[in-house]
Amino acid sequence: MTKLRRKDKSSQINLPPRAQKKKGKVFLVGAGPGDIGLVTLRAKECIARADVIVHDSLVNPIIFGWAREDAEIVNMGKKGWGVHVPQETITTALIEHALQGKTVVRLKGGDPFIFGRGGEEAQKLAEQGIPFDVVPGVTSAVGVSAYSGIPLTHRDFASQVTFFTGHPDSRIKWENIPSDAGTLVIYMGLANLPYISEKLIQGRWSPDTPVALISRGSLGDQEVLTAPLKRIAKEAKKRKIITPVLAVIGKVVTLREKIKWFENKPLFGLRILVTGSKQQAFELAKNLEELGAVPIMLPTIRVTYPDSWEDLDSALDHLHDYHCIIFPSINSVKCFFHRFAERDKDIRELSNIVLGAIGENTINEFVKRMLKVDLPSPHAGMKDFFAMIKAKGLKGKKILIPGCKESRGELAEFFQEMGNKVVTVDAYKITDEKINAQELRKALVSPGIDLIIFTSPASVRNFRALTQGRLWEKILSTLKVATVGPLTAKEAVLSGLSPAIIPKRFTIASLIAEIAKKLGQEKVCLMESELLLDQANFI
Repeated sequence: MTKLRRKDKSSQINLPPRAQKKKGKVFLVGAGPGDIGLVTLRAKECIARADVIVHDSLVNPIIFGWAREDAEIVNMGKKGWGVHVPQETITTALIEHALQGKTVVRLKGGDPFIFGRGGEEAQKLAEQGIPFDVVPGVTSAVGVSAYSGIPLTHRDFASQVTFFTGHPDSRIKWENIPSDAGTLVIYMGLANLPYISEKLIQGRWSPDTPVALISRGSLGDQEVLTAPLKRIAKEAKKRKIITPVLAVIGKVVTLREKIKWFENKPLFGLRILVTGSKQQAFELAKNLEELGAVPIMLPTIRVTYPDSWEDLDSALDHLHDYHCIIFPSINSVKCFFHRFAERDKDIRELSNIVLGAIGENTINEFVKRMLKVDLPSPHAGMKDFFAMIKAKGLKGKKILIPGCKESRGELAEFFQEMGNKVVTVDAYKITDEKINAQELRKALVSPGIDLIIFTSPASVRNFRALTQGRLWEKILSTLKVATVGPLTAKEAVLSGLSPAIIPKRFTIASLIAEIAKKLGQEKVCLMESELLLDQANFI
């Protein structure tokens, strides 16, 4: 497994000779408005197979959890009026990679053919004779308005909807848009909002026409500002609403107060830092986002295959010698069977071997493979597992423990003390994930974290090593901590942290349920107190 490589988005690219015979393929893919749950199945498939992913700044970074470990991730994002990559540079990059025979995904927020310049890129690819597919995405107008509780059409209010670009360079005559045009949806119109509002009112739109400005739509930090047309520009400046912003103009905006739903999610708006391995962080982030949180992935450890398969291969060649194989973690199962398949082994070789698994997640990994665990210990704690083994009187047997150094030591000692011959082999290894110090500080300090999740003792140790001095002191004094299992909690305490959330069942699902239960209740209390304060101020 190799680390994702990121290219400098400002680098200039020279086209290779067109005489190259083999060409790759480009997929122009819409990533939806933000929420990873709005990514289409086709888009997910394309991301998973890509050699290169060229993305813009509006793409939710969680989405890269579907990418291959060796995929090249190229950020060519453009942000409003700030520094941006010229379209020519982006198109050239797509052509260059494709002419090298690579599978390229051009990943765009929303839909590539609705204000996404996908049509321009498709034209250039066609001119170069490069094959491409277009994968539509949920455009922001549809996704963001729905997440704000605003239906774009409604029998009582609007029978038509029109999409506009709000860019000042557009040739739209706003004053000529009839006041009975239904719903107007404006992309990229925040900077030009005073002019648009003025011209619409000049064109006989009522100054009291309701308007909604939606920032960061469909994400946990979504912000919705509503005001009449005559005041919306001033209110936006006062609120300091940030891009990207979608504007919805029309009577349908009045329905928001009654049918808004996204902001009612239990963890809406809470910023949660997720550590652990990349895959663990990805799975956690997806589930947290489903509950309305703003997950920030910061993998602190990397799970990779061992430096050598020699010991495990030797064990696989002599499976008939073993009475029992004990799997201490989900990674031990995944990596063991990865090598098992690579060696073209027959699953029937395990028929006379007792299989043991510690932890519900580890057991579930066997269920996925349609294998039965003979010695299951649903709880991750070793005490229950040891008690079960003692009750069965397992002695004088040869036992194989595939895992890593961090996961098998206590197990090996226990079985040896019971009078068994134990063979331990490396099925995987855990290494520290390299994290940019600036990236770490940005995640922790601005605009703040409500909770940090640790999924293993190793993730705690590496995070502690990454944060030093004043930053660590701030973490100790301000951050709430959640851990999966007692071993992780113990490591957190040794590092000076005080875990506030430890689920009774040591699974990701139980952890998320406990977070929703505790932080969701706190959020409700906070909202109630803010409501009382608002009422007091009103009185």
